[in-house]
Amino acid sequence: MILVTVGTHNRGFDRLVRGADELAARIEELVVIQHGSSDYQPHHAARSFRFSSGIEMEDLTLQARVIIMHAAAGSLILALRSGKPLVVVPRQRKFKEVINDHQIELASALARQNRAILVMDPTCDHLLKAVDLAGGLEIASVDNSRLTTALHRQLDDWTLEQRES
Repeated sequence: MILVTVGTHNRGFDRLVRGADELAARIEELVVIQHGSSDYQPHHAARSFRFSSGIEMEDLTLQARVIIMHAAAGSLILALRSGKPLVVVPRQRKFKEVINDHQIELASALARQNRAILVMDPTCDHLLKAVDLAGGLEIASVDNSRLTTALHRQLDDWTLEQRES
């Protein structure tokens, strides 16, 4: 099963939800889409829903073969802890999905460390290729405290940079 999650942000992420729904129409593997505040409603996914409990998201994460997700720190921590291959699609300011591009920086850092496959344009074809590549990632276990500290430090640095500019 491929899990797609856009988190609880109050802005939609239609680009990712649409691309993931088209992916669900093209492959035989089940695709489950958590679409949050997105306007686009999936038609081809085995299951789709707006929001769920943390326990259910953790269960779905553990069941997934690959996770396609936005690049919010909290969601990334859960996904990285699971040890599942990740395809990370950052929300972008230019599409009014977030107020700044910190998700691009975070997703790029994970891709450079070979912890995730980065997709900037979540079309069906790009997601399909990324899922194939993600299956080949060697996922190392993650030290939760070190990861959490590093993510918070990076987010604090970006926030400080934004205030200074």
